[in-house]
Amino acid sequence: MLEKTRNDVSVNKNSDEKSYRHYGKDFERWHLNYTEINPAFDFQLNYVKYLRTWSALSNHIHENSSEIVYVLHGKQSYTVDGKDYNIIGGQILISPPGLVHSAQKGEAEQKGDFFYLTINPDCLPSVLPHDDETLSALNSILRSGVSVRVFSNVAQLSAAASELKRAYSDTRSCKNVRISCALMRLLLMTLDSSYYDTDLAPYSEFMERIYLFIEDHITENLSVSDVAAEVHYSQTGLQRKFRTYSNLSIHEYILNRKIEFAKKLMLEPDVNPFRIWEKLSFSSQTYFSQVFRKYTGLTISQYADRIKSKNNSKK
Repeated sequence: MLEKTRNDVSVNKNSDEKSYRHYGKDFERWHLNYTEINPAFDFQLNYVKYLRTWSALSNHIHENSSEIVYVLHGKQSYTVDGKDYNIIGGQILISPPGLVHSAQKGEAEQKGDFFYLTINPDCLPSVLPHDDETLSALNSILRSGVSVRVFSNVAQLSAAASELKRAYSDTRSCKNVRISCALMRLLLMTLDSSYYDTDLAPYSEFMERIYLFIEDHITENLSVSDVAAEVHYSQTGLQRKFRTYSNLSIHEYILNRKIEFAKKLMLEPDVNPFRIWEKLSFSSQTYFSQVFRKYTGLTISQYADRIKSKNNSKK
């Protein structure tokens, strides 16, 4: 639900926006509202992935809430409080409550993917373990003006946001605690990120080229030599630099992204999960099954059954 201010700016309230998931040929977008689980959880987690530049964002405000945008890959361009910000993979944009932000057509959400968290800082004492030092530090970064920060490990931050997503639909006991712990982990990683340093920009852009190249060719039989040739780098030097940034080898990262793509393909009703290995250029179904189980903890049949069960429960 959107309300209008007297200046005709949309005001987004965490408690009014419903959770949803949208998938399309060239985009994926989901939105989770944690007030649906507990009114004290005054925050929302969102994920957006576009394979092409998307529509503009109109002027809006998140009422009483800060917004944290975690860009994993690609480039996102925003105007916050009248100032333009171009954020690339490996960077975070933090906007305090009450500031109008938007983006012009063609610059709003470009090719790439990102998470964003809208959170009311006032809810922190009731959601997180009470610690004056931590609460003070978090309030400082959430309320002290617009800032751009840099995080050193894309895979680790993506895992933290995904953990918070999983906690939303967790059916085990102690759900509130699981959500609080997952939120704490994500916020602590935000707290540990560094303020933007121009010396890091070329490094971030270099890694961003690698991520986007892998994403664009994820269905192909990609090798380290393919990636090295794309960025004009030696294989040994590239492996060393990539592992320093992501804590993964290039081969491990490629497999990780292939499995994530496989999981999305399995959501499509007309796709045979046992033939996906061909679409992703694995050498055999056996090898694909081994990699799938390593990264998901489930066999292909178990994962497909889980999707079927969720679909049936929605009917």
